[in-house]
Amino acid sequence: MAKKHATTIKVLNFSDDPWGRDASENPVSNGEKFRKEWVLPAVREFDHVTVDFSDLMVIYGCKEG
Repeated sequence: MAKKHATTIKVLNFSDDPWGRDASENPVSNGEKFRKEWVLPAVREFDHVTVDFSDLMVIYGCKEG
């Protein structure tokens, strides 16, 4: 079956406080968990996957505004 064209993953939908490489650093919302549960399934289903960090920047005060 052909892949769908494109999707965007909003990191904020995964966690409003993502940090750490793996569960030893943060068991709740780490990079390894994000990759396994969100990114890899999207890559299998879509030709193009965009990961959107923009809403996190608003929470942490990094976005000019």
